[in-house]
Amino acid sequence: MKVGDVYTCEDCGAEFAVTKACDCEDCQPKCCDKPLKLKGREPAAPQGGCCSG
Repeated sequence: MKVGDVYTCEDCGAEFAVTKACDCEDCQPKCCDKPLKLKGREPAAPQGGCCSG
């Protein structure tokens, strides 16, 4: 699992975003007692710019 990956539960529709990477081979997030499906990656948050204060 990589930072930014988004997993979705096909039963309840919950979505989970990865905020800390995990590189173990057996890592499989679950919801509703079933493995989650990889949906995609969230866009990275903007850094700096005119509105960063």
